[in-house]
Amino acid sequence: MSKETVRNHWNNILKQLDIKIRMHDLRHLIGGTLVSSGKTLEQVASVLGHTSTSVTKRYSKVREEVAAESLDDFLNEVR
Repeated sequence: MSKETVRNHWNNILKQLDIKIRMHDLRHLIGGTLVSSGKTLEQVASVLGHTSTSVTKRYSKVREEVAAESLDDFLNEVR
């Protein structure tokens, strides 16, 4: 499966559901939520497909309340 195939499927899903979220935004939501729930950077890197935790470190500053605010913002955007 190529990157373009995944993106095409993702775009079709978004059109059918009439929501606006980029795949990149979803990755950030997942990464931030995992860090806030206590997962290690190695675990988060593995889930997100990062080859190094240096890229994943940007998620390490996410606190639980920040993740909750982000989710509220997300839900308000897609309504």
